[in-house]
Amino acid sequence: MAKLSAHAAISGDKKLRKFLKRCKQGAFTLDTKKMMFDIGNMHRTRLARNLKTKTVIQKFQVSFIDADLQNIAYRARIVEIKMNCFEVLSQLDQYISLLKKHLKATYAENMKVGYGTQADRDALIDSFLEPGLMSKKKLEATMSYADLVILDIDQAGFALKRIITVMQIAQEKRSSV
Repeated sequence: MAKLSAHAAISGDKKLRKFLKRCKQGAFTLDTKKMMFDIGNMHRTRLARNLKTKTVIQKFQVSFIDADLQNIAYRARIVEIKMNCFEVLSQLDQYISLLKKHLKATYAENMKVGYGTQADRDALIDSFLEPGLMSKKKLEATMSYADLVILDIDQAGFALKRIITVMQIAQEKRSSV
C-alpha cells in the first residue's frame, strides 16, 4: 500500500504532468531515426570511400578536390544534425534534472515508506520520467553515431593529405631526374 501512495502522489504532480504532456507533444523529440539514416547514407556515399589508385593517379586533382569538397559538405551537415540534437538534449537534461530535484524534495516522505534505498527512490522517479529518458537516449545515440562519421571524415582528410604529400615527393623526384 505504501508504494501505491507514493506512486499515486507523484503521478498527480502538476509539474510532472506538464513534462509528460510536453513529451507526448514531441517537445523533446527529433526524428532521430531519419537523422541516423541520413548520416549513414552520407557516410556510405562518400567519394573518399571509393578512391582507387588508378583514379588517384589519372585524375588526381579532380578526384581529390571532389572528395574533399564532399567531405566538407557532409561534415557540415552532420555537425548541423549534432547541433540540433544538442539543443534539444540540453533542454531535456535541464528539465529532467530540475524535475527530479522537485519530485525528490516534494515527495521525500511519501517515498520513505516502501522505497527504502536511494536507488529505489531514483528508480521510482525514473519510471515516471521514462518518455523523457528514452528521448534522451535516442538523442545521445544519434550524437555518438554522428561523432563516428565525423571522426572518419577527419581521418580521411588526413589520409588524403598524406597521399598528396607522397605524390608531391614523387613528382619532385621525377622533376629532379
